[in-house]
Amino acid sequence: MTKHRTEPRQPPQAQWLATVEPIPPFDFRGLLGVIWQGKWLILLSLILAVTVAGYYAFRMAQPRYEAIATVALDPAPAGLRTGAAPLAVTISDDVRLNTAIAALTSDQLLGDVIAELDLMADPEFNRYLNPPSPYAPDSLRRRIRHLLAGTTDQLPTAAEMAEKANDNLRGTLQISRRPETFILQIKARSGNPDKAALIANTIAQRYLADLHGLQVATGETTLRWLSEQVADLEDQLATRQLQISELVASAQLQEGAGIDALSIQVLQADQQLAQLQAELTGLADQPIDNSGRIPAEISQKQAAITTTTALRARLSAQLSSQSSGLAQLDQLRREADATRVIYENFLTRLQDARAQQTLITPIGQGFTMATKGQYIGPQKILILTIAAMIGTVMGLVLVAVSYSLRKGVIDAAELCDATNLPVLAQFPKTALGSASQLWKRLDSDRQSTLSEAVKGLRTSLLIANHGKLPQIILSTASLPDEGKTTHAIALADTLGHVGKSVLLIGADPAGRTLLSVLSARPRLSIKDIILGHASAAEVVIHDRQIRADVLLATQADDQADVLLGEAFGALLDQLRQNYDHIIIDSPPVMTAPETRLLAQHADAVIYAVRWAKTPMALVNRGLQALDDAGAPATGLILSKINPRKLRQVGQGSFVAAHGMSVPA
Repeated sequence: MTKHRTEPRQPPQAQWLATVEPIPPFDFRGLLGVIWQGKWLILLSLILAVTVAGYYAFRMAQPRYEAIATVALDPAPAGLRTGAAPLAVTISDDVRLNTAIAALTSDQLLGDVIAELDLMADPEFNRYLNPPSPYAPDSLRRRIRHLLAGTTDQLPTAAEMAEKANDNLRGTLQISRRPETFILQIKARSGNPDKAALIANTIAQRYLADLHGLQVATGETTLRWLSEQVADLEDQLATRQLQISELVASAQLQEGAGIDALSIQVLQADQQLAQLQAELTGLADQPIDNSGRIPAEISQKQAAITTTTALRARLSAQLSSQSSGLAQLDQLRREADATRVIYENFLTRLQDARAQQTLITPIGQGFTMATKGQYIGPQKILILTIAAMIGTVMGLVLVAVSYSLRKGVIDAAELCDATNLPVLAQFPKTALGSASQLWKRLDSDRQSTLSEAVKGLRTSLLIANHGKLPQIILSTASLPDEGKTTHAIALADTLGHVGKSVLLIGADPAGRTLLSVLSARPRLSIKDIILGHASAAEVVIHDRQIRADVLLATQADDQADVLLGEAFGALLDQLRQNYDHIIIDSPPVMTAPETRLLAQHADAVIYAVRWAKTPMALVNRGLQALDDAGAPATGLILSKINPRKLRQVGQGSFVAAHGMSVPA
């Protein structure tokens, strides 16, 4: 039986992860390189920020001093301490302390302090004494506001000046409470240390004096009120005693045994009356005889009943009168007792208030005077430190912005990725130097940076053309002044140095670089060959400095007609038979359309890109134009590189690998 091995099925997550592009690692070294490249900009921003901050801290900012006076309040309210308050009101500690803080910054207290210290004559608190400069921001803003509103400045009134002085003084104060205590700290700030201490002490003393005066006034009011209450209660008590005496005297009230005896007499009268009624009933039931005794007894009983009834009525009235009088007497006595208790209570409080008034002390138990104010600002070191941080951050921001807004590329690898073309060589700006002295630098040192770069270009062309150097090489660029002519001259000189026959065609009449290199200015041009006025041998000149023959194009006005004709192609075919290599210095692609026709005759096209200068979009447009013409570029040259800046951004090793040494 054949066994089949089944591959494990991958989960959907694994398939999805396989399609996700990995996030490239953060290029910390490149970031440091960019920062190092912009170190001078960062340093300039840092110096500028520190200079401005130092000028403000040491020249413009006024010194500030702070003095602290402390006041310890009595934890017990005044009324609870003296026991003389008319009403006992419970107030929380926070409310009392907040009220004290509000009182310390009240307009009335600050106005008294301003008057006592004559702060209206101090420009620090009365800004109207020193009018601001007409060019100050506030003055300019005020004038613009008046101009728009059609108004004018009005002189401040005395009330407005006083209110502004109050606000200025309040702005220099800070009242705080020590946690879990009844201690208030009065902090006063001023440009003068002695003045700060004087203001803090004056406010504390004025506040304590106001509290003391308030306590004295409250005590006097309490004494007066208690005295009135005691006198009134004394009068009420005397009135009650008089009423009791008059009631006892007028009603002849009997208390105790007297009222009991009167009650017994009423009871006896009731019993006697009941007995007489029974006896009368018994006599009425007896038969009447002729003796007349029964009627006589009945008459006697009836008379006795009448007398007893009158006695009982008189005793009952007397008892009722005595009871009513006693009830009224009890009411008067209760009222008198209640009045006496209140009177004694108020009398005790009055005596206590009088004793406390003689011993009254200010509410503030402790007052610590402020000493000479301590320097609090401006904090010059802190200002300079913050300014240095801000300057550094601004410098970093400027470097980041300049880096993000740069037009061209600074990295050959980035150029390769953006164009999908190889970078054949990289030419340093310092090595290219002046075009008129180019041949001297090439001839003096064949191991120089420039020579190595040209050798790297030649080697790259060999690799790109499968080991054979192209015969017709066209050098172009997107815009003028990108080094294309210098590259063509250097390549022609290098090939001539190894014994190759080289023809350098200057097809860019607008460029002056080639003319500055030639030892002699030619009199004829390609136009003369095309029109049959001269042969190629008569027009071509040999320049011993660059070890190559030179053929120049015609003027710009009819250059297109000359280069676009079939005769120019035939001329190139003829020249192929006479030279090992033909190097054409063509006009820039974006300024001359004939460059695309010239590129069709070339075996290789090298495209110059100026380092950190040529926009990448323009490079792509130029390359696309060559592609559309059927003559795509063979490779690129990153030209006029600043080796020092390139090393700072961490690309020195890449440049060295492409034939350009990076100086230390």
